[in-house]
Amino acid sequence: MRKMIMCRKKVRSDGGEKLSLIYSVTIDELTNDSLAAGVESYGVGIAIEESGEEAYVRNITLQSSEIFRLTSLLSSNFATPVTLSDIAEDWLCR
Repeated sequence: MRKMIMCRKKVRSDGGEKLSLIYSVTIDELTNDSLAAGVESYGVGIAIEESGEEAYVRNITLQSSEIFRLTSLLSSNFATPVTLSDIAEDWLCR
C-alpha cells in the first residue's frame, strides 16, 4: 500500500485540545494473471498526528476521481479515524 497525503486540518476537540487531522488516499495495486500490468485500487485514511491514531479503508474504488471526491467530503466535514469506516460504508451505499 502506498499513501498520498491530500490535506491537513487543524481542529479542537470537545475538550479544547488542538488536533491535526491528516487525510490521505491509499493506493493498492491489484494484480491478475490476465492483466499485463496491475490496476490501481484507491482507499482513504485519516490520522490524528498528535496521538498517532489512524484508520484506513482500502480498495473502495478503481476511479481516482471518486476517491478524491470522498476525501474532500471527509476533510470538509472534519471526519476522524473513529468515524471513517461508517462514513465510507454510507458513501458506498449511496
